[in-house]
Amino acid sequence: MGISGRVCSARGRAAAALLLAGLACSDPAAPRRDAGARDRGPAARDGGSDAALAANIGTICRGVGDCLPGSPICLTFDDARGLGVCTRRCTADDPATVDPLNEDDCRPAAEVACAALTAGDAFCLRKCTPSLKQEGCPPEQVCHPATDIWLLTRHRALCWRPRCRTDRDCPVRTPTICARDAQCAAVGAGAFCAAEGRCALPGRCGATGLCAPHAHGRSTAQVGDPCTSDLDCSAQGECLSDGLEDASSSAASGADGGRFPRGYCTVPFCAFADTLPEYDCPSGSTCHNGFAGGRCLKRCELADPGSCRGQPADRGGDYECYSWQNFATGDGRDLASAPVCGPAALVGCATLPNAAGCDQLAGPGNPTRMSCRDSSSGATLTDPRSAAGRCLDDTASGPYR
Repeated sequence: MGISGRVCSARGRAAAALLLAGLACSDPAAPRRDAGARDRGPAARDGGSDAALAANIGTICRGVGDCLPGSPICLTFDDARGLGVCTRRCTADDPATVDPLNEDDCRPAAEVACAALTAGDAFCLRKCTPSLKQEGCPPEQVCHPATDIWLLTRHRALCWRPRCRTDRDCPVRTPTICARDAQCAAVGAGAFCAAEGRCALPGRCGATGLCAPHAHGRSTAQVGDPCTSDLDCSAQGECLSDGLEDASSSAASGADGGRFPRGYCTVPFCAFADTLPEYDCPSGSTCHNGFAGGRCLKRCELADPGSCRGQPADRGGDYECYSWQNFATGDGRDLASAPVCGPAALVGCATLPNAAGCDQLAGPGNPTRMSCRDSSSGATLTDPRSAAGRCLDDTASGPYR
């Protein structure tokens, strides 16, 4: 869990833009919002730039000849089809500066924003609001919730990802390993070998190019349930597990690296539940706004270890009940409105912003003694910000190894 942030003086607490590696960004151990999503930086075809000239930022292009002088870069977003958007380089807003200072120099500010897509380059992109009913981007693109990771003011997204075109673009992953489609015939009708080497069933590509809840999955599944594939989770959910990519941002993420032991059912996109009610958090879960696009995590009681996962296979140091109310996104939203059960592997002692201690993730007075501990033994470490430690308390999710 890479977290960057600033002190929110108005509320007297740390404000954090929590960037979850693999789920939206682990590359962002850096303080800037990093794509972490692409294996290489986006290809920029640049014809030279002048922000004062006429621009057509966000217009689909195949080369710089399609772009106006004020947006002379054709920035590739779809390699397969050779499509890009007209844009220009920009200065992104710095979350370390005090409000109301905003360094974002993209204009008009109501329509476009500066997004740091790679560690070294930031570009002006069109803002949008994700929906399964109303288009918000050019027909070649989708307004994807996970793109909010590049904006200090969350709850807005960007026109950047290619839209889904068929149900196969929304894979529902199974546990079956594969190298070619023929190996998936027994999995079900239409099954195919998805990019991460797992057999998948076609999901459902929505009318706006965003993947919609599908017809597979388990109707009785709940957020936080263990899982080995998306089939173990609900129709709007997905499984975060060792070896499985984060389907909601597969073009901009990477594998979760096993940071969710024995799998964890979650629902994506909940930060946009007002325009995506299909992805509202079900009963017993709360939206964690630190994930790209938001993710539903299981609600829990800080002093009750059984309320986190309550799974006999879980071990000490696997999961922990965390209170994120002491942390906020750059625009002042609580990372989560109630304590939630999350993987301890993503909450390193040294990753909390503004030198905050692990006790900030506990309840008032820290009754469960949340501290920086060894994840294998649960022993408290001398250094409260040890890079090797995890934020854990007395309510272990199971016996330690």
